[in-house]
Amino acid sequence: MTSGIADAVGAAMNPSHPSLTCGFYAYWSGVPTDGVEFYVRAGRDILVFPTHDGLTCVWVGRANDQWPAYRADIEGQYLGGLDEAVLARVQRGRRETPFKGTHRLPNFYRDCAGPGWALVGDAAYHRDPLTGMGIGDAFLGAELLAEAIDRGLGSDLDAASKGYRETLRERTAAVFEYTLMSAALKDPEPQARLNRAIAADSELAQRFMNVLGGSAPFRTLFNARTMGMALRQ
Repeated sequence: MTSGIADAVGAAMNPSHPSLTCGFYAYWSGVPTDGVEFYVRAGRDILVFPTHDGLTCVWVGRANDQWPAYRADIEGQYLGGLDEAVLARVQRGRRETPFKGTHRLPNFYRDCAGPGWALVGDAAYHRDPLTGMGIGDAFLGAELLAEAIDRGLGSDLDAASKGYRETLRERTAAVFEYTLMSAALKDPEPQARLNRAIAADSELAQRFMNVLGGSAPFRTLFNARTMGMALRQ
């Protein structure tokens, strides 16, 4: 996100949106979870997932304008942002790390290739981590750039790098817009029926996780036909 290469070559951001959320996370012992838990509430979001050494990572995010109050009372705001059932589990556990957090979560694309240089990962394309798509998108960008270099070394490298830039945007544009919508942390109730329908169908739930992980294109799930079938069910 703070790439020195991008600064050195003057890579422009377009489009660019300010940070929408902020938050803190910590690692906990004694907080059981069967898998990834993701909660979106009006003005806040919660992520719970198992990680190394039997620990559980718990993130509590809030709207970005809440950063001063959050930073002034990290533990109180963090615990106060948890749903009741999650809070009960956390209070029975033990925090093993300091709280770590940030309010610098901008959303942007950079011009990501030019004569003799290219950008990948968060240097090329950064979005709010709320949707969990960053790692998948970073691998996608690296794969697209490697393919472009392979093509370009045998013909026109500048043209191939331009193709990398265009393809990356094409493949991630829908995800970018979805992230902006989700990170606004508006009242999720209008989407609750759809979310329940996805959660109740194991195939749809797997496809949803594939989209979030970057292994399936956004439109394979979020299209009128699939969403209509889900809601009818």
